[in-house]
This record gives sequence, C-alpha cells and structure tokens, in this order.
Amino acid sequence: MMGHLLTSGHGSGAFSEDCCIYVDSDNMAAVGRVVGGEMSATGTLVTPGLKGFMAHNDYEVGSVHGSDFLSWPSVLECEPISEAEDFRDAVRRVLESLWGAGMRAVAVCDFEDGLPYSGGIDLYR
Repeated sequence: MMGHLLTSGHGSGAFSEDCCIYVDSDNMAAVGRVVGGEMSATGTLVTPGLKGFMAHNDYEVGSVHGSDFLSWPSVLECEPISEAEDFRDAVRRVLESLWGAGMRAVAVCDFEDGLPYSGGIDLYR
C-alpha cells in the first residue's frame, strides 16, 4: 500500500486511519467534480470529513483487469479531518460518487470490509 499511517487528534478520542482509494482515472479535475469537493492543481482534495492527496500511481501499468486495482493510474491518499465515523462515512461517499459516475475505484484501509462492496473490490472480482 502506498499510504502511510495518518493520525488525527480531533475530539477526546484520538484515532488512526489509513485509507487509499485507487482510481482508474488520471483526470484529477474530473475526480474532484464527481466527489463534490475542491481539487487543487496539486491534487489536494477537500470534502466534508476528509482531505485527500491524489497522485499518479507509481505502479500503474494502464487499465487492466478490474481486480488488479493496484495498477490503476491514480491513488487518492485520504486523511481524516473529523472523527473516525465521519471519516469512514466520507470515504463511503467518495467511493459511491466515483462508482455512480462510472469510474472504477477501490479503497484499501483497515475498515474496507465495513464499506459497500468491501471497499469496491467485490465489484471487480
């Protein structure tokens, strides 16, 4: 996984989360529009509940079989800007927005089993 451990100390209960969303698109502006957040020219996305950093996936080999998402062109590394439950809900909203727009996306995180379609991987098996 390309992400790193992210920590937020908001509120009384600090939590650690790590979530990368692999996206089969290299169009950062389109991803930002789809998820309803603001995408900067440098690939920073801010949406309620999370801040993400979209970057080229160094392991990209082009569009490949759906379950080989680690080879998709982009990765959105997400960090919480609110409590854990809000962050998880924000990740779910981002995934559902991407899927609704016809973009392939898979989340890799400790809580992926609690997300729809196990973070998206069940859509592409």
